[in-house]
Amino acid sequence: MMHNSEYFLKGRVGIFILAFIVMVPLTHLHAFNAEAEFKTKCAACHTIGGGDRVGPDLSGVVGKRDRAWLLSFIKNPMGMITGGDKVAAELFKKYNNIPMPTLGLTDSQTESLLNYIGTKSTSAASASTTSAAAATVDQSTGDASLGRALFAGTTGLKNGGPQCLSCHQAGGAGGIVGGALGPDLTKVFSRYGVAGLKGVLGSIAFPTMAGPYKGKELTSEEVSGLVAFFKEMNQSDHSAMSIISFVIYGIVGLVIALFFINLLWASRRVETKRPLR
Repeated sequence: MMHNSEYFLKGRVGIFILAFIVMVPLTHLHAFNAEAEFKTKCAACHTIGGGDRVGPDLSGVVGKRDRAWLLSFIKNPMGMITGGDKVAAELFKKYNNIPMPTLGLTDSQTESLLNYIGTKSTSAASASTTSAAAATVDQSTGDASLGRALFAGTTGLKNGGPQCLSCHQAGGAGGIVGGALGPDLTKVFSRYGVAGLKGVLGSIAFPTMAGPYKGKELTSEEVSGLVAFFKEMNQSDHSAMSIISFVIYGIVGLVIALFFINLLWASRRVETKRPLR
């Protein structure tokens, strides 16, 4: 027979397990903050009442678009674009073919985000005034030489993030060829502009970048420097020059290699011409 203490212990364990099962989803539900999520993952490319940025202004979008369409688009934007949705394809083309990253939200989280956008849209007029002033500030850039050093990795990022050159190229920055995991950023400024680049770099939300830079965000000085560097790349013909340099270095290297091969072969030819004794 079991003692009362054993019954008591089993009862407490059962209550603990039940409470855990019930509380975990509730904790997850209350942990989602739509405003923080928007600032972290959406504000890099969108405003609510402040005009278009990298993507469209979202003021009033909840009323303009079908809610089911919005839910589907937020959950899988590229899937809808490649799947033949005309509205998604038109938006993709209108905003320079820049893909919206998948945010990885649940249905309930996406609903909360849409509710937040709808609520903020009601104060679009005041938001527009505020963002207009912010946009003026956003047009300033930092030190292009700092941006170049940060991109090439000769100067490390303050919070320990990986160097840009490990995944990207930008006009032969640093005199070496960069990685091919990410796109060539030589002309990225023409697609995003100052405000767009500051938003994207200041709030990294692209899936391939979010992980490596989690907790290692760029400082405002680093963001401004990189923007200035990309602006400099965009205004010059570094892409063509880097290709020309690559060809020239290749030709020079080939000539040097042929010179030494010729010397080696000449010495061997002399040896073979000596008379046999």
